[in-house]
Amino acid sequence: MQQPLEYITELTMQIVFVIEKEMECLRLRDKQKFRALQDIEGELLQLLEKTRSKVMDNTEILHESSPTVLEKLNLVFSKFDRCLAGKHALLAQMS
Repeated sequence: MQQPLEYITELTMQIVFVIEKEMECLRLRDKQKFRALQDIEGELLQLLEKTRSKVMDNTEILHESSPTVLEKLNLVFSKFDRCLAGKHALLAQMS
């Protein structure tokens, strides 16, 4: 079974992928595909929040994790932040 932090990393990478596809759709002005991708993003975010809550309820998970796992998680969250900022910038340009 996958560890919670590894699962969070995987979910976040999937969300980043979806956001990158959303940005492609915005550039191509494909609103229908963009909305479908937003639905997928929403479902992934719900799964992420549920798992994040479990980690917050049991901080031992963080303390017992290897530095490599924590570093990878940090890198993925940084990429997530950049992608989200890019998506918001594109949406602002289109308004």
